[in-house]
Amino acid sequence: MLTKVKNKGGLVKMRWTSAAVLLALYANNSWAFTIDDVAKQAKTLAGKGFEAPKSNLPSQFREMKFADYQQIQFNHDKAYWGKLRTPFKLEFYHQGMYFDTPVKINEVTASSVREIKYNPDYFNFGNVKHDADAVKNLALPGLRFSIL
Repeated sequence: MLTKVKNKGGLVKMRWTSAAVLLALYANNSWAFTIDDVAKQAKTLAGKGFEAPKSNLPSQFREMKFADYQQIQFNHDKAYWGKLRTPFKLEFYHQGMYFDTPVKINEVTASSVREIKYNPDYFNFGNVKHDADAVKNLALPGLRFSIL
């Protein structure tokens, strides 16, 4: 009987501790950004004219044929979030052919915003001959979410 009372007291203590932690998280202003930040940025951008992103794609990739573009495959073992215990995996497309416009992709967490940059190691180029220096500063033209 005494054990049950101790466990009940521990359970109450754990509930209060959990509530205090959640309250501290909500009270803490360490979020990456707020809805007010988004509204302010949207208002600023709405006042400017559209500026299309500039492509830095080498002509070899811009002028490639569909069969060559198909050879460039994402390395599934390099999936973003692939090592995390989550059912979500993020894979990317490679710039080339019609997909020449870079897209800025950001990962937003509770406390930060981090750009996901192109990495040639994400891709298997098949038989496509390319200069490693020519692709090292490319961007990502798109992404694909997988849910396992």
